[in-house]
Amino acid sequence: MHNSRNQPKAITSSPANYVETTVTLVTAQKRQPKFSIFTQGSILNKKCIIYCQMTMVLQVIELTEHLFIGKGKERMCYQHPHHHNQCIKITQKTRNRKYEENIKEFKYFNKYLKNIEGHIPIAKPMQWVNTSLGRGLSYQLILDYNGKISKSLDFIRKNNMLKAYQIIEEIEKLKKEFSENLIYPIDLNLGNMLLQKTSSNSHRLILIDGYGITNKFPAIYISKGLGRKQIERKFTRQIALLNNEYERPLLVEQ
Repeated sequence: MHNSRNQPKAITSSPANYVETTVTLVTAQKRQPKFSIFTQGSILNKKCIIYCQMTMVLQVIELTEHLFIGKGKERMCYQHPHHHNQCIKITQKTRNRKYEENIKEFKYFNKYLKNIEGHIPIAKPMQWVNTSLGRGLSYQLILDYNGKISKSLDFIRKNNMLKAYQIIEEIEKLKKEFSENLIYPIDLNLGNMLLQKTSSNSHRLILIDGYGITNKFPAIYISKGLGRKQIERKFTRQIALLNNEYERPLLVEQ
């Protein structure tokens, strides 16, 4: 019944614009077990077999201890074993939330940020992958110009690599970028912000975790102006908290 000449060639890689979909394979009127594939577009008629370009997720990426980067409240992060500039985030099995951070950030990025031209100060989600620890989401890994993983502001602060007022200045710059690009921050703790060295004498701050929209009706739905005020208030509160943790004012260099 099937004409193999009309079937497209299988894709050997899974580009970022492909989405993972769970389908039921139908062969000779028999339903086979569900499996994950990446498809471009959507399946239009579940009653028919539609030959679309796709790649089956057959390879399981092995994640080992030596690839481990760090752990947050909800996710564990591993360096991608096949791509030096990517990492993979896995939701911890002990967490039981309605919406995983991976899903929330992936949907938010693709809906609101994907088409922004130029640099945006976040670690971009890329594609879903199957790993030895379960399903994960690959992200851009923030690296310094020398290829090393960038340090967090928390690490920099604890090791006195920047003065207090300098840390605040970097957060103020990030606040401006988030406001301009209408990026909603969720968690602005210092461990989520990496200071990426783009050269021996220049750097920029990147938020690697904790962005997206948490409420059903964000201010940006009403107006961009209100959205920016909401974003800036989040940063202002975080800066105020940091100011209170130090013994002297931070915005003025001594």
